[in-house]
Amino acid sequence: MLQSHNKSTVNLRTRLLILAKDLLRVAWWCLFTHLSLYFLYASAFSLNPKLVKKFNSWALYGYGYWMGQFFHLKYVVFYGFSTSIAKFENVPVPPLPKCIGRIHLYSDMWKYFDRGLHSFLVKYIYVPTLTEKSFIGKTLSSFLCFVFVYIWHGVQEFILVWAILNFIGVTMESGFKSLCLHYEHVIKILNSRWQRRFVCLLASPLLAVSCVSNFYFFAGMNIGNIFADRLFNDSLWNEAVLFFMLYCCCQVSTEINIWEKSFMKTLRKPSGRNYGKTHL
Repeated sequence: MLQSHNKSTVNLRTRLLILAKDLLRVAWWCLFTHLSLYFLYASAFSLNPKLVKKFNSWALYGYGYWMGQFFHLKYVVFYGFSTSIAKFENVPVPPLPKCIGRIHLYSDMWKYFDRGLHSFLVKYIYVPTLTEKSFIGKTLSSFLCFVFVYIWHGVQEFILVWAILNFIGVTMESGFKSLCLHYEHVIKILNSRWQRRFVCLLASPLLAVSCVSNFYFFAGMNIGNIFADRLFNDSLWNEAVLFFMLYCCCQVSTEINIWEKSFMKTLRKPSGRNYGKTHL
């Protein structure tokens, strides 16, 4: 969680330059998002489910991807403006959301999109309720976090579906990681490349469900149901192409994570309370 003020040694001129740079970046993404809405109708389509239902698979999944990118850019602008001002005033702020196109795991989406919310959930709900570090204990603490998330975002049907699917996804991901640790001696039979391919292959269906759950959150029940129906009732060829693309997304995301961890080793890690690995 964020700590209180820290006195900065940076002079006013430097802080003003950083503020100007941050605000210009936010203004660019605001303009880009605004102009894109003249050509890509993310919000308008959500109000016309009958039209969305007529989309072929390429158009439908492209529309879904754009909904995610639009949602991401919206929060880059919202958070970017407020955090730019806060940084200028020497108030510690969480980093901006990571691009959803480079995240393929449920746990990473919760950690790196709304980092302030994740820090709050970990500090005030997950850790205090985690009485034992067993799988059941972690699952219960995770469940309580998602109950809060459901109430916080609004007690509505599409929010409930989104929260339930996310809880199931996070639990399945955690369970799979536990199984991998338990059967590590078996997995080691594969070399590192095949281990990565195996993990990405298993992550692909979870990524598909993760996307559909977010579509419920972005556009409501009707649009979410259209995506869910298409996911389970599309032609075999379209399903094969979809999961191949999702597999490629998992590979790209994994590669970026490896590069990022390697890069971060060269930087000084920020100090702060360490809550260890979580189930959220």
